[in-house]
Amino acid sequence: MVSLLVLRCQGLLPPANGKLESGVCGNMFGRVCRLQCNKGYELKGSVVRTCDRISGTDQVHWTGNATYCEGEE
Repeated sequence: MVSLLVLRCQGLLPPANGKLESGVCGNMFGRVCRLQCNKGYELKGSVVRTCDRISGTDQVHWTGNATYCEGEE
């Protein structure tokens, strides 16, 4: 019997007033997502987030810091 463990991060959403560069970002282990803000907004946090394994476990998480867009309303 073969057992396969599929590792998926929680879905990554684009920041308010921003978007995921690739349009829709996958949440499978190893995926790299780039985030950007709409014109007139400055990105705060991590531009690149990677779905990575937590060392010594079978759990995964997004690397980097939460991303948000700051600007004039």
